[in-house]
Order: sequence, then C-alpha cells, then structure tokens
Amino acid sequence: MKNKFISISLLLILIFALTGCFSYQDINKVLFVTLVTVDVTDTGEPMMRVEAFHAYRSKKGQGETGNRLVFESTGETIFDAIRNMNQSAIYKMDYTQNKVLVFTEKAAEYGIHKFLDIFMRDQEILLYPSIVIYRGDIHEFLHTSFKQEDFTGTYLNHLLKNKVIATHLKRNQLNQYLNYREIEDQVAAITMITMEGEPGEEKIVVQGSCILKEDKKVGTLEDEKAKIFNLLNNQFKNGLFTISHPNKKEEHITLQVLKAKTKTNVHFESEESISVEKNVHLRISLGETQASLELDQKMIETIQKELEKSIKKQGEDLFHQYAEKKIDLFQIGEAICRKKPSWYDEDVFSRIHFVVNVKVDMTTSSQTRGYR
Repeated sequence: MKNKFISISLLLILIFALTGCFSYQDINKVLFVTLVTVDVTDTGEPMMRVEAFHAYRSKKGQGETGNRLVFESTGETIFDAIRNMNQSAIYKMDYTQNKVLVFTEKAAEYGIHKFLDIFMRDQEILLYPSIVIYRGDIHEFLHTSFKQEDFTGTYLNHLLKNKVIATHLKRNQLNQYLNYREIEDQVAAITMITMEGEPGEEKIVVQGSCILKEDKKVGTLEDEKAKIFNLLNNQFKNGLFTISHPNKKEEHITLQVLKAKTKTNVHFESEESISVEKNVHLRISLGETQASLELDQKMIETIQKELEKSIKKQGEDLFHQYAEKKIDLFQIGEAICRKKPSWYDEDVFSRIHFVVNVKVDMTTSSQTRGYR
C-alpha cells in the first residue's frame, strides 16, 4: 500500500511538473512577441507592428540562441491586423511575454478608443504592459539597432523602470489606463518617447508626457511641466529642480528633491465659488552650483523661497492653461462629483479658485572636497 501511494505521488508530481511548460522543441516553434506598436493609416485603419523573438537550438553548440524579427500588417480592426500578420509567420505568435505597448503620436491624435478592445478581451494579452506614446517614424524606430540592447522591447522596458526616470515620471500600465477611462472627464498623462542620436548611435529618450482625454491627445507636457504635473498629483518621488543663482542670475543651482508630498483640499464655499488648494511639501538638498555660494541660514531661506515661488507659479499657470480648455488636469472634478455632484458642470472650472502652496525645507548639502 505504501509503495502504491509513493508511485501515485511521483506520477502526480511528474504530471504537474511537465504540464503547461514549453519544452525546447515547443519553444523553437513559437515567436515570442517582445514589443507591440499601434499606428493608424491616413484612412483610419490600424497598423500593427510587433517585434518578436524566435528561439532555436544552435547547431554549433548546445546553447539556446535566437533571432529578432519584425512583423507589420494593417486591417479593419486590430484583430484583423493580427490575423493578417499571422499569415506571414511560420509559427504561432505568443503575446504573453510582451512588456510594452506603444501607440504612435498619430494614433493618439486620431484617438485610440477603437484599438483598445482586443487588449482587454484577449486572454493571451496581458494587462500589465507599460503604455507609451512614440513621437517620430515608428517604422524607422522598429528597424533601428540599439547598442544598449538587441531587443527594442527589452530596452524600452528597462528604460521605463530606470529609477532616475521613475522618480519624476509616472509609469502607466495598460490596466491603470483602462481604469482611468472609467472616471468621467478624467485625463491620463502617458509617457512620451522618441529616438535621438546619429546613425549607429541612436538611443531612446523620454520626452515628457502626452495628455489624453477620452482616449485622444489634447496636449503634451514637456519634461519640466510633466514634473510639475506629477508633483501636484502626488506622484513625484524625487528628482531635480534648477533655479537661478541667488547672487548671479546668469548662473544656476540644481536642487535635489529628497522627499515630496502633496495634499489636496477642496473647500465648497458656494456653488459659485469652489476653492482648491494644492499643499506641496518638499525636502531638498543642494546638488550643484555654477558659482560660489555661502550656504548660511539667510542663503538657505533665499533658495527655499525662490523654489517655492517657481513651483507655485508653474503649477497655477499649468492649471489655468488647461482649465481654459475645460480639461481637468489635477483630478479636481472627481472630488467635486463625489461631494457635490450637482455643482459639477462644463463651466465648473470658471468657478474654481486654484492655489498652490509650497513649503520647502533645505536640509543637507554635499560638501566639496579639497585636493592637493
């Protein structure tokens, strides 16, 4: 009886260990998609391009190797484009390893609402890939070889996880964006990327954020404005701010943000007057100065006030710039709808008094070292 129990246990272990896994023979007959891009033709048809990895057993050794392949096709729908693409692939295309979904700026301007259903419906396509907007020629982008990484999808995935970028730009995943769409009048700031560099030295760079409302591009935020946007939405972890040197206006000093916290207060004074306060608290240190600086208490207070004034002005200007277009950049409409739904209408922004209060604490500074 004991031997029979052991035999059954071993059989079950083998079944679970060998079921659902790719053998190397299976892997050789699958194309693993590592990057998906969606563009749109002049007639409004979706154009899909994907980067795929084809693994195979090397004839020269026992190691596994593989090729980078690029496929592209158009169709009346994304599903149709995928089917058309499969007609030129000798093996099945597997989307379970894809980490990045790229929409072109042209597709964002057209509106990506027609292209999202397949990514929500298909069980093989995962909901957690990063979503970005590409500015430039997407065909050239996918056919460029980058020195840092052979596979563009892997390169882009690592770039978006880069701590320097992640501290001041929010990394949006597909599932997060789909949740944004369920909130009335909500906007999403999606990371924008482009390609720079001389031929043979190309690299991918982050270029601020693309603002989407109702799945359509309504504006862009360059790096500094994207930084302010994320700061006021309490999505800024740490990063850098540059201000003029207190004593030499032609020179600059760079301040490193060690900690950032933003709280939003909405005061419903009357239906005709809604007060919104963004209370920002920053802890900073001196990163660099282009001219000598005596960092006494008076100078510290001067630097703090200069940064406070700069952030306040940029934040309030950014709000009014988009409020004139009736675009809720700072999630104020959600708070109004939750507490005073009858007060919310298309003219609500004209009745909002928006104030940014900034408190900066300068704590430490890296000391320069003497050399002999």
